[in-house]
Amino acid sequence: MQGYSFFLQPQAAISTFVLYLLTQATQSAAAISQRTIDDTFGDSVSGALPSYAPADNFSPNSDCSNCEFHPDPESAFKGTWHDSTQLPGGPAVSVTVSFTGTAISLFCILANTAFGHIATSDFSLSIDGTTHGTFTHTPDNTSDFIYQAKVFEVHDLANVEHKAVLSTNNPAGSLLLFDYASYTYVRGLPITAPHQC
Repeated sequence: MQGYSFFLQPQAAISTFVLYLLTQATQSAAAISQRTIDDTFGDSVSGALPSYAPADNFSPNSDCSNCEFHPDPESAFKGTWHDSTQLPGGPAVSVTVSFTGTAISLFCILANTAFGHIATSDFSLSIDGTTHGTFTHTPDNTSDFIYQAKVFEVHDLANVEHKAVLSTNNPAGSLLLFDYASYTYVRGLPITAPHQC
């Protein structure tokens, strides 16, 4: 069997290697995209909508004349949000979004002045049945609302379809003003099994 060897000048070898790295980085960057799931308009690519439970406990944003809080639509993502409150002693309320990707962030509007109503936001997040922590915001009266507040961020998920459930988490009462979710979609990444703990 005859072998072949190639000899490159050091500068040519370095140039070839740098070109290779740039090509790989460009291909990797092109495969990653950020997508959103709006509370009202749904997934920016598929159109899939979030689900709300119990459905009759949620009101869409400014269409709600009997809601206690009225954020500014101009400050909300795409001008919309969904409003619900877990009443003292009542059942939790939740928002569920489905996505395929490796990371997700969830955003809410937080009431920062109580106005004499339940304004504390206590949430928990589960993804595919695994809890990913809790979040608490207590109004400090420095502004009426905090807009597009990131309440959860989870990375390093397997590149498969996931179900994320954002739930209220306080039997004494919790306000939920869901705005949107943002997730990382990776095209061309091999499908991997979910992490086992």
